[in-house]
Amino acid sequence: MKNIHQIIAVAGLTCAAALTAQAEPTVEFQTDPTFLSCDDMSDDGRYVLGSVRGLSPFVSAGIFVWDTQSDSINLLNTASLEGAGISNDGSVVIGDTFVEGTPGDPNSFAEEASIWTQSMGFWQSIGFLPNALQCPSRSNAYDLSGDGSVIVGLSWDGCSGRAFRWTESTGMEQLEVMGSGGNRASVISTDGTVIAGFAQGTFNRTPVVWDANTLEGTLLGPGGADAQGEVHGISDDGTTPYGTVYMGAADNAFDAVKWVNGQAEVIGTGSPLPGWG
Repeated sequence: MKNIHQIIAVAGLTCAAALTAQAEPTVEFQTDPTFLSCDDMSDDGRYVLGSVRGLSPFVSAGIFVWDTQSDSINLLNTASLEGAGISNDGSVVIGDTFVEGTPGDPNSFAEEASIWTQSMGFWQSIGFLPNALQCPSRSNAYDLSGDGSVIVGLSWDGCSGRAFRWTESTGMEQLEVMGSGGNRASVISTDGTVIAGFAQGTFNRTPVVWDANTLEGTLLGPGGADAQGEVHGISDDGTTPYGTVYMGAADNAFDAVKWVNGQAEVIGTGSPLPGWG
């Protein structure tokens, strides 16, 4: 267990340093064959969510939650295929699980967005949209609000991707279909007010934000549906999305950007290396 603690500690302390330290943080990366990935952490860096490596180097054998304060690791059951997010108090985890279907019908077994809570102690599917088929999942969870009450992700209308918002009281609701369809809700602000991700645009993925209350969407620039890019992160209050977008560079590279009042602003030089997206 010592190596497990060491590698997760590196992930946790690295993220915490980036959030709080004023000076340039010193980062050391370590590898350990026990782990497949570290996938999310609480805002204060106390809780780290990740996957344990299975028999194959690329397959998860279960999900772990590491409490850096008590230095304890909770291994969640192996029904979970992949963890996606953890609430700030560590009591709610989201991910995807295989949900059993009709015996003898392989098409009735599918991946579904699921929730694990400390109070339940087991994984439970949050369902899928009414017309979802296996494409190859019925739904996938991508992010949750800081208090764990709102989950966002991807489900389907037939085999056309649809962004969703889920709460215990409303169930799964489809967000406004933007662009040419092919929508995904990738992130939600900590306060649960703004959702963001991408839609299929004129040429490629195009960045989108949705109001979490009205479920209405807005295509981000530059160029609305012509913009090529997507949102990967968002500020705690939802006012500033972050992601990548093609800004017309001659080398066709995408730039790292933030959207301020709906306008894309390149972060730094847009890339750590010339010509890299």
